[in-house]
Amino acid sequence: MNLEDLKLKLKFLEDGDRVYKLDANINDFYVIKDNGWYGIGIDINLDKAEFFEKFENVRMITKIKYFSNKNHKLLELITNKECLIEEFSLVCFDFINKFDSEKVNENIIEKANEWWEEWKKLLGNVLKSERDYDFLGELLALNYVLNEDTKSTYSNLASHDIELPQYSIEVKTTTEKYSAEIHVNSQYQLENNTDMPLKLIFIRLEKSQTGYSISDVIESLKLKNYDVSNLNRLEKIGTSSINEKYRILEARLYNVDDKFPKITLNSLKNNELPKGIIKIEYIVDLDDIDYETINLNF
Repeated sequence: MNLEDLKLKLKFLEDGDRVYKLDANINDFYVIKDNGWYGIGIDINLDKAEFFEKFENVRMITKIKYFSNKNHKLLELITNKECLIEEFSLVCFDFINKFDSEKVNENIIEKANEWWEEWKKLLGNVLKSERDYDFLGELLALNYVLNEDTKSTYSNLASHDIELPQYSIEVKTTTEKYSAEIHVNSQYQLENNTDMPLKLIFIRLEKSQTGYSISDVIESLKLKNYDVSNLNRLEKIGTSSINEKYRILEARLYNVDDKFPKITLNSLKNNELPKGIIKIEYIVDLDDIDYETINLNF
């Protein structure tokens, strides 16, 4: 398989859900088109683990497709930007060369993740992956409060991260070892529009092989019979981020009351933003504020 031949096959794919076998030395590669996404795929065993990583317009994902009278599990490298066919074909060509020198089905997922990380470093911020330790912190807090009240829920779209019948919780997570500053991203984040109290959980994490991953907390939530299908953010997180472990260095619980420093509409003149101001962001130093130390380990 040469680069020009691959470019032509990608460029002239017919519309619809298509799979075309490529000439390759050892492994089975295919040019694919699937609901507006196109690229290449390598045939792997059906029992291989699921894999999902994404940049803004590029994905590497495992998907089962039926063709040639049987099910195939493909590890796909795909994009939805047909205008970048020339550039994307170079990435596909490198992917094929990476995996076609030896039979790699035994450790295909591990090798795919290594290749993905190499390209991510090469392209820097052009293809940006999402920072996910803050989501881990929110899940750890949810797992903790479920021990207090099984009706606790994660708020996908609400102003605050977690809702209990008795109060709301905002969660802030950092990997800074010493600073206890939090970024409040709007005048609404530390404001509660109900009669219920608002609390803040501040979590300090450190990368560690002996810590917790998003996957670990999800399993704990399932054991508590929590419906994890409602955690919409999970759909946007890649395999490597889901399995990346962090150790809990510290967890603090604050009451966001009248003594807590904050800027809300209620603290502004006439309970409204000055004319011409549409949003307020600010930083709070938590070190001099009373808190309770809590244990999020499980």
